[in-house]
Amino acid sequence: MGKVSREVLLHRVAKLKAENRAIIATGAGIGITARCQEVAGSDLILVDMAARMRMAGFGAMSANFAVKRANSLIAELAPEILPIVEHTPVLAGVAATEPFADIRQTIRECSECGYSGVFNSPSVGWNDSFNAKNLTRVGLGYDREIELIAVAHGENLITLARCYDAWQAGEMARAGADFIVADLGPTAGGLSGVKTTLDHDEIRKLTESIVRAARGENESVTVLCTGGPLAAPREVELLLNSIAGLDGFYGGSATDSIPMEQGIISVAQGFKQTRLYGF
Repeated sequence: MGKVSREVLLHRVAKLKAENRAIIATGAGIGITARCQEVAGSDLILVDMAARMRMAGFGAMSANFAVKRANSLIAELAPEILPIVEHTPVLAGVAATEPFADIRQTIRECSECGYSGVFNSPSVGWNDSFNAKNLTRVGLGYDREIELIAVAHGENLITLARCYDAWQAGEMARAGADFIVADLGPTAGGLSGVKTTLDHDEIRKLTESIVRAARGENESVTVLCTGGPLAAPREVELLLNSIAGLDGFYGGSATDSIPMEQGIISVAQGFKQTRLYGF
């Protein structure tokens, strides 16, 4: 597969918006997942440590504690995933806070591998204000992720930013992110998903604040949502049609491990019900 340019993707996105169709991004940690997602019509595919960990049977949160491994894994997954994706842009999840990583060099390596762009994953954005300040003081804060997006934007690569609050969304939009993702936390459901999420009012307030902050910096930025209770198409449709300014959805476990678990369990149970009648 050849890389998809930023201009081509933004043209596709503009057309979908004009047709009132949701923009759908999906996460892939192995080749077959990416292939199925492209067949289904995914608008962009995101490859990161979290997706790979889900394919290993672990929860996505485990990726937050494997920062150095995250960046080397992206290069390892490129020959497995990129050759079988024909026309969908594939973005690389970069751990901008890896202490020994040079952001420009890492972006260059992702582009040379064949990725069409980058996004900030794993992210430290989910930390509370106390820990966030301490991470910033030692040079491992969310500001490194903002730098990642700004540098990649300067290279004219596709950029997607995972944001956990309004301030992050505004800063990422100012840095040039093409896509802002309102991250509502780990997805509930599945064998390794969390059991509790934000309630309805918290989700609405957080999402609306992220949309306002992002659009305040860039009126044309595309805003997606992810995580929390958004584990199935119906929940996503309800949220997208209840909050003005949301353009679509980024599915991590909702588009890889959860449907995979459901399908495999259902089919395996069907085989297990086979009876031998004898002769």
